[in-house]
Order: sequence, then structure tokens, then C-alpha cells
Amino acid sequence: MASCHSNEDGEDGDDTNDAWRVAFTSDPDFHTARALLQRKGDIKALTHAYMCVFGDQFLNLVRTMVESEVSNVSDAHAVEMMRGNSACMKILSEVAYVVGTDYLRDVLAGPMAVLFHLQDTLEVNHAIVHDDMTLAAHRAQLESLAQTILDRLVCAPFPPLLAAVCLYLRRSVATRFHAHSDSILGGFLFLRVVCPVIVMPCRSSVFPHVAKASLPPHALRSSILVAKLLQNLANNAFFKEDYMAPFNPFIRRNFPTVVAFYDRICDSVDAATSPTTRLETTTSLLTVDEAWK
Repeated sequence: MASCHSNEDGEDGDDTNDAWRVAFTSDPDFHTARALLQRKGDIKALTHAYMCVFGDQFLNLVRTMVESEVSNVSDAHAVEMMRGNSACMKILSEVAYVVGTDYLRDVLAGPMAVLFHLQDTLEVNHAIVHDDMTLAAHRAQLESLAQTILDRLVCAPFPPLLAAVCLYLRRSVATRFHAHSDSILGGFLFLRVVCPVIVMPCRSSVFPHVAKASLPPHALRSSILVAKLLQNLANNAFFKEDYMAPFNPFIRRNFPTVVAFYDRICDSVDAATSPTTRLETTTSLLTVDEAWK
């Protein structure tokens, strides 16, 4: 396939390139583009290539994929949709990291620095830590870290293109599973985007210089507990484990803030002007063929 930019072989090459691009992107149902996603390959590279090739049409592709994904989910599995490993879920996650890396880094850098430099675990399981004062101190610090992350998520400027993706997801889910629209949106933002960065920063594009070897086990355990607290908050799910139950008031107190956050994100999308999907020049040189090798 031709590259996103015109090649240098002359007008004939330019015409062929333009004709291919029009044919590939003009299908209102994006059959070819969606078929390519079903093949095994590098979803990350293909996402970058699609954002370049489709340009302002990319959001329409995302909307079509989301609507198709929602229509194929049964009532019994609606709440588990974000735990799936479909091409749609993968590309949504990758889009979030492509356009949201700076946002996530700004939000998480401070709290993650605290977690990275912990001298000891913030374990709250009373079967492991037996001293009540220590347990209380650990709970307070974990809750403080989770609260800081939530406050920063809510207050920081949200990426416009990611806001549009959230709006499409919320609307599509609401047409079939109205009661689950917020929990599924929360699953996307927290389960698939925010929490993986907190738990495994060394594998994310948000903190590319963090090496796995630099994360001591006690810091990883504390990160998992913070992520668990945020994920249950996003789902408005109270903890059933005895040692996590003391955090249920945190969930009860903050869930209205989370819903207001979702509302603000979706309300920020201006239907009259789609957010740009243009990437840096180095990314736009990718071709769909190259992305799939």
C-alpha cells in the first residue's frame, strides 16, 4: 500500500497514492480497515498509521468500531467489555496513549515518584502487617496517593481527541446498556489506560525511561494497591475483602466526582469541530503495509 505522504516518483505516483487513499478511507463502514485489524500484527504501529491515513476521518473509524463492538456484546458480558482483548479494545487503548501521554505524565509523575521512592511497602493486609498503627498509616498514605491522582486527573486539561473517543464510547454503550455506560467508560479510562501505567510504568510510553529493575517489589505492591483503589472507585464497587473494606468510604465519597469528570469530558467535545488527529511528521511517514510487517 502507498504511504500517507505523496511519494517522490512524480505525478503518476501521486495520483495512485491519492486514489488509494480515497478508496481506503471513503467506505462509510471501513470494511477493509477493520478487516486488517483482525489479522495478527503490531496494533500500536497500525494505530499510528491509521491516524495518519484517515486524518479527520479517524474518529469516524473509531465510532464505527465502537458501535460494532457494543452491538456484539451480550447483556451478560456488558460489564466485562473493557476486559476483552479485541482489536477495538486494543486500538482504543493505543489511541489513548498516543494522544494522552503528556496528560498522563503530568497527572502521574508526582504520585509515581512517591511510589518509586518508598522505603517500605504500604501493605494493608492485616494477615501480613499486624501492627494497627502501621496499618492505619499505610491506609492513610494509600488513600492520599489515590486522592492526589484522582484530583489531578479531574483538574488537568483533557486531550480533545481522547474526549471524543470517550463520548462515542459512552453514547454507544448507553443505547444498549444505559445502566452500565459510566462503569464501561470508567473501565476504559482506568482499567485500560490509567491503572496499567501505575502498575507497570516500565511497559508504558508514559514513562519510557523507567526500567523494570528499578522498581523494588514493595513499590510494585503499593502501586497495585493504589490502582486497585482507583479501579474500584471507577466501577463504584465496594471492596469485599476485609483488609480493603476500610477504603469503601473513599469510594462513596469520590464517586460523584468521577461521574462529574465523565460528564465534563464528554461535554467538552464540540460536535461542530472534530479534534485533529494529525501526528508528528515522523509518525505520518508510516505506511499501513509497514505497520503490519
